[in-house]
Amino acid sequence: MAISRDTTCSVCGLVYDDMRTGLTYSCIYSMLWSSNDDTSAWRYKRRHTILGLWHSIKASQWHEHIRECEEMQEDIAQARVDEEEARAEREAIIACDLYPDDASAPFDDVYVEGVPF
Repeated sequence: MAISRDTTCSVCGLVYDDMRTGLTYSCIYSMLWSSNDDTSAWRYKRRHTILGLWHSIKASQWHEHIRECEEMQEDIAQARVDEEEARAEREAIIACDLYPDDASAPFDDVYVEGVPF
């Protein structure tokens, strides 16, 4: 998938062009360096090669960022569902304590300590 400079993360709003890899030109250059005596292990280290590798690293970091944001969004949604279920369970427990099955008990006599009416 081609990434344009103005591509935006749908979760956090980060723009691809504003994202930084945390690497410098010399870091990328040193990644291509080889001290091997075998010339087949040597890599072409011109500017275009270094910038291409840098772009590749940034693209992979971007895809990782998107994946992590989507997972975080799913986790937040699940936490909201869990909280809603817990709230419903608490309300059901309170309702059982406030309104016992014994219909003959007057409402004023039913009180749960610490639970507001």
